[in-house]
Amino acid sequence: MVLPAKGASPYGSGFSSPGLNADKGESVLQIHPSQDRIALYKKFLLGPDPKPEKSEERRIAILSLVRNPDPRAHAVLQEVLALAGNPVRVPLSTLEKICEALTEQEILDLGGQPFAKTDPASSKKLEIYRSYVPVMIALRAKKVGAKPSVLSSIRRFFLLLPAKVRREVLARELTNKDHKLVAAAVRISGITRDPELAPFLAPLLGQKDLKPIVQDALARLTLRVALFHTDKEFFSWWKSHKGKSYEDLAEEALLANLHRSRKVEETFHQRSLAFATQALEMGLRVRPLPWGSFHSLLGQVEDPRDRAFLGSKLFAGLRKLSQSKGKEPPWQPTDPGLMEFFEFVRGEYGNGSDPERKGVWLSLVTILGKALGGKPEDWARSTLENLLKGKESVDLKTALDLLTFFPVDDAREAVLKWIEGEMGKDLPQASRWDLLGFALEVLGRMGAPEDRVLLKGIRELSLGLVRKKGFPMKLREAALDLGGKLDGPGVLEGFQPIVLSSSDQIPSSLRMRAFGWVETLGTSLLQAEKGPGAITEAERILAFFFQCLSDPEPRLREQVCKSLEAFPPSPKNFPEAKRREWGGRILGRVGKRLREETDAHVIEALRQVFLGSGKGSLLGATVLEHYVGVLLHWGEKRRAEYVKLLPAFLQDLRELLKQKGMPPKILVAYARSLNRAGLKRPAAEILDAPALVALDQGADALPENQRVEARRIRKERAALLLALLGEEGLPGTWTPAKQKTLAQRILGARRGLLTLGGENPMALFYLGWAELFEGNTQEAEKVLARFRAAHPAAGPGVLSQAGLLEAKALLKMGKAKAAAELLAKRKDLDALLLLLEARKAIGDHQGVVASVQELLQTPGFPSTGPKNVDVLMDQAQAQIAMKDLKGAEETLKSLPLLSRAAARTRLKLLRTELEELRKKLQPKEGNPSEKNAAKKGKTGTPVSSKKAEKPSKIPSSRNAPKSPKEAKQGKGEEKGKSRKGGGVEKKDSK
Repeated sequence: MVLPAKGASPYGSGFSSPGLNADKGESVLQIHPSQDRIALYKKFLLGPDPKPEKSEERRIAILSLVRNPDPRAHAVLQEVLALAGNPVRVPLSTLEKICEALTEQEILDLGGQPFAKTDPASSKKLEIYRSYVPVMIALRAKKVGAKPSVLSSIRRFFLLLPAKVRREVLARELTNKDHKLVAAAVRISGITRDPELAPFLAPLLGQKDLKPIVQDALARLTLRVALFHTDKEFFSWWKSHKGKSYEDLAEEALLANLHRSRKVEETFHQRSLAFATQALEMGLRVRPLPWGSFHSLLGQVEDPRDRAFLGSKLFAGLRKLSQSKGKEPPWQPTDPGLMEFFEFVRGEYGNGSDPERKGVWLSLVTILGKALGGKPEDWARSTLENLLKGKESVDLKTALDLLTFFPVDDAREAVLKWIEGEMGKDLPQASRWDLLGFALEVLGRMGAPEDRVLLKGIRELSLGLVRKKGFPMKLREAALDLGGKLDGPGVLEGFQPIVLSSSDQIPSSLRMRAFGWVETLGTSLLQAEKGPGAITEAERILAFFFQCLSDPEPRLREQVCKSLEAFPPSPKNFPEAKRREWGGRILGRVGKRLREETDAHVIEALRQVFLGSGKGSLLGATVLEHYVGVLLHWGEKRRAEYVKLLPAFLQDLRELLKQKGMPPKILVAYARSLNRAGLKRPAAEILDAPALVALDQGADALPENQRVEARRIRKERAALLLALLGEEGLPGTWTPAKQKTLAQRILGARRGLLTLGGENPMALFYLGWAELFEGNTQEAEKVLARFRAAHPAAGPGVLSQAGLLEAKALLKMGKAKAAAELLAKRKDLDALLLLLEARKAIGDHQGVVASVQELLQTPGFPSTGPKNVDVLMDQAQAQIAMKDLKGAEETLKSLPLLSRAAARTRLKLLRTELEELRKKLQPKEGNPSEKNAAKKGKTGTPVSSKKAEKPSKIPSSRNAPKSPKEAKQGKGEEKGKSRKGGGVEKKDSK
């Protein structure tokens, strides 16, 4: 059989004939009709007995199978492709021929053309090619698939597929479980130039082994230079690029590359300048300085702007070297290349036209002229002076700044004349204000001139500017600072009139600034001088401070206080006697000012002067003397303000009283004066002074000649303290915080109060209370017993409290029986409560029941609530101990509903004890004696007590006799209980 020529295909519609045309010189393959063509072609390609690699039969077989619409034909080709990589079975030429035949456009034109669902031929073509997708991806996963010829065919294959189909099949393959196949699908996606595949790839950035491959594919699809690292980063980019074609992205990338290239050029220029700057910086570290290298480097730069830039960098470096403290500039006039470099820079200055660049070269030529000295230096200085006369077009600020290199009187005079010329105008232009201020700063940097006439002229100029009301504040401040920077005689006298001027003439801010200069210059002067001259200057400065202390400006008064606190500076330069004298005078003036001061900040500053003066031992009690005088004045003349500031005053007293060397006699006298004036709390603070506490403890150990006086002072202090305590009332009325404070104060005067106890019983009473409060029970009991025994005529309230205190002490000491005896005849509520505790402690059960019943009938004891419940439980506990079953049952039944957990727990324990007692007293069968004993137990007779043979007649809380008023009240409570469904224990109020 002869294969038909082109145009008469036996393969059906949709596929063309193999194209083995005689007119193209192609041979004709004869096949027997009985042979299966597909099987024959498979044998040609895979064997057995395959045709040679480049034989005509192999070529015809490949083309025939590619163009055959039968799926079996394409299954053979896919089997061959699956064996790719095995050169024995599938030579490379065969693989390349199959791939090339599959991607020939005239065989299957699918790319970019929509296929109608009604076109069966097209659908069949598409399905055949879809079946090749897994095979092509597997081929790309192999090493042979990366060969350029095969890779190019794989790319063309996927580009032949319609875009929708291509995205669908590749997206499906990206979910394959085989990572090698997924990697191949990613690589294929990257070469399709289809940006719409990118969103399918982005989620794979999270897989570490695939990330580099995905990044490369995304870079190819998006043409983005920066790699994507996370899917979040990609989708953020995708929001603004979704829908763009590959051509759109290519155009965008091109524009970005152009922009980058420009930036590269700019970067190269900047780097060149950076390298040149670095070379200059390295040269500045070389010794001697390589002037020739600087000359060569600047001379090679073509752009005048870059050359000026490097010149400014070199000037900044040289200026820094010239300003190194304690070091000489690292250059000499004879340095090689220096003169040539100076001439080069001078030429740049002369040839320049741009004012800014001329300023750079002028700066550099100035410092070089200064380095050379002689004629170059004179030329540089005269050039700058001529600039101030308006003969050159260079920035005047630069010229003024450069004149600081020449601190000589000629340069100073040139600056002064320029300022005077500006001042001679009616009012300088607003743009010149800053320049005037800078000129004043330059004069200050140049220092004081040697010529006294010139110095006087500069000082008059500066102080005159300060008083110019129409001038800006910054300019007036600069003029004031110029006066402060000039040394010489009379500098302090120049500032003092400014400080003491009224705020109408000179603003307060300027006056404060002038005072700061007086303080700074005065401190420097006193630190530098010694001997009589220093004392004279100190006296003048101190007198000036005293004048300022009465100034109407509060801020100035506050600043003066800070200066007085540190006066004199360098104390070692002055004799101790002189410093003591000055300290006393300062305290006198400060105390006088504090009596009258109304500004809160100044009051605080004045107080700090006192505290600072009291830190040393130089002034001793003098500080306290003046401070007490201030307190007495405030307490008498400014009582309302005194009350507000009292906490601060007390804190000051505590700090001052910590100082050593405070005479006890004087302290007691101060306390007495304050007490007489009604200033009780400051008086008490002085009585708490550490010196007085130490005297109370150590007076008896002093030598004989001091002991009598010390004891007298100790007793006097105790009497003052007792008078203050008497005004505080009895301890029972004090708050807990007050009790703690006063207990410590009382114990600090223990020995004095014991001595005073022979004359005034209250001394023993308060001391006994304080001992008990601090837990010294034995001492408390002794003192309180002494008080009761020695002073039975004391007031009933005091005796009552003393008895209670003694009883408490006895209880804490374990002497409950003595406490009970002491309280046996007392009927007040506090005593009854304490008696109950004592009887509980000694196991007097009948006494406990009696105390409870007495408490229930005592006015003031709560009829309900936690306290009532507690004493009833105490009664039940005692009744159980006495085996009074009936009484205990009635007591427990009388209890209301309990709200406290602790009370409910105790009630449960009491009921358990009662039940155990009942079982214990229950008679055994056949034992009449036990029956009789049980009967007696039920009637309330204690089994083990001979005194309690009869039934107990002690009433329970329910049957206790009540007054008519309580009975009426009880009826009301019963009604309330019946309405509310029973009583409930009330909680104690907070």
